[in-house]
Amino acid sequence: MGFSAVEKMVNRGENPLVITASGLGESLKGKVSRWQPVRGVVADVLTGEELARALGREKLAVVGVSDSGFVKGIRKLGF
Repeated sequence: MGFSAVEKMVNRGENPLVITASGLGESLKGKVSRWQPVRGVVADVLTGEELARALGREKLAVVGVSDSGFVKGIRKLGF
């Protein structure tokens, strides 16, 4: 969870599904858009506060999901 952790996932070739909070700054959006390989990007569905609360954190703007089962579940929700 978090920008640095997701960036490391990408660099290790884990091919995560990236979830970004609404209100993500342009600088971070640009960096996320250049990450390869990723399974896709789900953007602007939750605010940073909602994303953090859902995952038990105080602050969070970027999450990476590499577990195939979780990715499949997120995709079933229409993302």
